[in-house]
Amino acid sequence: MSQVYYAILQERTGVGSDAAFSACLDLAMRAGHLGYARINVGYTRVDVARNRITQEFLRHSNEPGDVLIMLDGDHVHPRHTLERLAGYDEDVVAALAFRRCPPYDPQMYRYNERNELVQPSSWEKGLVPVDAFGMAAIAIKRRVFARLDEHGLTYPYFRFWYPRVPMDEQIFPSEDVYFALACRSAGIECYVDTGLVSPHLTLSTVQEDSWHMWLADHPELLAEEQRLDVPNDLRVKILGERE
Repeated sequence: MSQVYYAILQERTGVGSDAAFSACLDLAMRAGHLGYARINVGYTRVDVARNRITQEFLRHSNEPGDVLIMLDGDHVHPRHTLERLAGYDEDVVAALAFRRCPPYDPQMYRYNERNELVQPSSWEKGLVPVDAFGMAAIAIKRRVFARLDEHGLTYPYFRFWYPRVPMDEQIFPSEDVYFALACRSAGIECYVDTGLVSPHLTLSTVQEDSWHMWLADHPELLAEEQRLDVPNDLRVKILGERE
């Protein structure tokens, strides 16, 4: 039987800390009831935290189907988040989250016909296949890391990118995008559960209605897909893809 491990990242605990603490406490109590094992990680940069958590997960887990769930501490995760993410057969599933600041856009992306990562403005409820995503709450099977190793995408599995680009371009893909594109390069399908929303904490919560209100106020956004800048040369160099 597969074992579930979970960890809570506290990179931004100062944001909405009371609400975040309450949500994390509820999840921890629920995890104890379910028999899930906790991986503890101290306050540190998010990519470092994810890699340390993964190290501990690989050290203690045994079965290919064992599940690692990582939760960001600046979200009000629904109380059923852990068991919902752990219950999927898919190898990588993330909850849906939205950017904490305008335009409050959904953190999920697919490649379009121009080989650009773009966001949807609408979607169905349920599991949606994606090419990149935010990691507010994510479940990863142990076999995913073995598959990445087989394709030369070895530890550390979560990395910030600092490509050599002109100063005015400001393209710095984050650790969640790196991991997602590494999975894509290794043929690992990734999904976002759009029926599981983890509200983002600011002075209020950022969730689905925040995005729709922003769209209503900025109809020009509907005329053009919202694109995530990932330099093609970097994707080819690091992930081994070919145009």
